[in-house]
Amino acid sequence: MRLPWAVLYIALDVAKPYTPDANVRWFPGEDIERSYARLHEGVRDELPFVFVSFASEDGGRAHPAGHSSLQVMTVCPPGHGWWGMPGGPADGVRYRRDPAYLAAKRGLTEAMLTAAEKAVGPLLPEVHAGATLGDPSLLPARPAGWDPPAVSRGRGRRGARGRPRLPETG
Repeated sequence: MRLPWAVLYIALDVAKPYTPDANVRWFPGEDIERSYARLHEGVRDELPFVFVSFASEDGGRAHPAGHSSLQVMTVCPPGHGWWGMPGGPADGVRYRRDPAYLAAKRGLTEAMLTAAEKAVGPLLPEVHAGATLGDPSLLPARPAGWDPPAVSRGRGRRGARGRPRLPETG
């Protein structure tokens, strides 16, 4: 069985500062087996590696002109314990809002960003914190109260119990 992957998408408010279509695989040191062993031991501050991939130029569809984007990818240990959870969705565990899971997710995000900066240089000054860079005018019109989580479940499960709900706005 393979280890699960985590992907961090980063939008930068600068034009691509690196070689177009660059892919970088970065390891924290030469002892790769030690890095994987530490991952399996639950060490969160050192990832076994990151793979950084810069988006290709696409005429402004993935990001506006003058901006760039990249993906940072790594592996996570198997099982739910690393995420602070006793089990997963198949076991009936609700994790998306659980404080332990959210803390583990934040920690992994920070570790991935730190490793990416070691691989390609400083990114933090250019990282958008939750900004939307897409063009909302390209989306179809949505009626009031339209709920993406409900729609994504399909017609047969839209009203099913237990689905996440968006907070009321207004």
